[in-house]
Amino acid sequence: MAVPPVRGRAAAGRWKGMAPERRVSLVLLCDGAGRVLLLRRPPRKHCAGLWSLPGGKQRAGESALACARRELFEECGVRADGWRLCHRWRYDYGGRGGAAPGRLAFTLFAARMCGPAERVRGESAWAWFDPAAVEAAQLPPANGAIMPLTRWLV
Repeated sequence: MAVPPVRGRAAAGRWKGMAPERRVSLVLLCDGAGRVLLLRRPPRKHCAGLWSLPGGKQRAGESALACARRELFEECGVRADGWRLCHRWRYDYGGRGGAAPGRLAFTLFAARMCGPAERVRGESAWAWFDPAAVEAAQLPPANGAIMPLTRWLV
């Protein structure tokens, strides 16, 4: 007897009442001195005031790398080279304000800044961190677990 195909939410890899998985690309951007760029999350955003890597949600049909490049330029106004895939992980979060819990699927890329570090611009505050100091920065829970990797990825 044939097993019927899985349909609906189970086919999408979600549990009942869980929000859809969101794909997020992050950039571990290094300057010529080996420092890592972190952005301060703006007020009224989730995890406001914490430091995070540049990045954001993938658009429909967009690859993880294309998303990382786009977000880096949108958030910081810079371009990078030497792109390499470093890590992928998932993070399950609880719902906020009555929203359903969900999952973020992260892809982390490392890249080198093209041009001088002073060219960074953005709506958010930003700073260059020594790789050893990144772990001590206040980061969102979803990013915190990968920060120890920065010492080896830079």
